[in-house]
Amino acid sequence: MAENIKPPTTTTDQQTTRNAENALGLALFFSGARCLLIYAFLPFVLPVIGLTSGVAAGIGLAINTVAIGAIVYSLRTFWRIDYKYKWHYLPLAAFALALLTSFVVMDFAALIGI
Repeated sequence: MAENIKPPTTTTDQQTTRNAENALGLALFFSGARCLLIYAFLPFVLPVIGLTSGVAAGIGLAINTVAIGAIVYSLRTFWRIDYKYKWHYLPLAAFALALLTSFVVMDFAALIGI
């Protein structure tokens, strides 16, 4: 019977798990903020203040890069700590990474004028 009992979770393990979950929340926040900025806010504000769409692409590029970094960090941390929901998170993270990567490519293309 003793082999079925898991050792108690340490405070360090709990903190590491909380940090990984916070990184996931940060990545999702940046993705949501990007959508709000790029599609709801900037198309109306930039023309009013006389700025070009290159500014929106630069902002999107920065936000997407941070979101990609947060997703990669959370994935690595989930695997390192053997997070119990890591396999549930993987498809969501893969989809988000593919989407954000395509946005980075489009923003970069807009910045260099392709």
